[in-house]
Amino acid sequence: MSNKMPKVTGAKTKSAPKITESSSRVPQHSGSQRTHLAWAIKYKRKLLYGIGIGIALLAVLAPAVFYKAPTARLDVAGHSITLEIAHTDAERQAGLSGRDTMAENQGMVFTFEESSKQCFWMKDMKFNLDIIFLDSNHQIVKLYHNLSPQSYPKSYCASDTRYVIELNAGQSAKLGLNIGQRLSI
Repeated sequence: MSNKMPKVTGAKTKSAPKITESSSRVPQHSGSQRTHLAWAIKYKRKLLYGIGIGIALLAVLAPAVFYKAPTARLDVAGHSITLEIAHTDAERQAGLSGRDTMAENQGMVFTFEESSKQCFWMKDMKFNLDIIFLDSNHQIVKLYHNLSPQSYPKSYCASDTRYVIELNAGQSAKLGLNIGQRLSI
């Protein structure tokens, strides 16, 4: 027996394909397929950027949109009034300014760290108010009725004040509020 391999004739032998950079494992696409693929990648990027920006805006704006100011309740003469609490400098400065109206059973209470002279004005108000000044025991020390936005820049002040309540004009009379009266907040 011989160690020679028989020679096969007439059959074509296939050589192994050469791997070059252009023939790597990534499938090759025609020109229109490449254009579509590039467009899809750009679209995905823009979509992801848009989603990211949307999430960032939601995180920033959600507190402002969904914020509900803390409230207290004033119970007087069988009536219950919800008072929005303004306890920071920014909240006290803004107050009810710029609002068009306020529901009859609503108001605002301004709280201060300690009793002192407090002054209020009607800057940027769009409706009349009653302003009630209270001491640290919730006792009325001063009461102003039916203050008009046109009275600005006049100030309305009271000494020994720890809390100030703003109600729609006429509410203090309707509730029968008087100086010296103690309120339950």
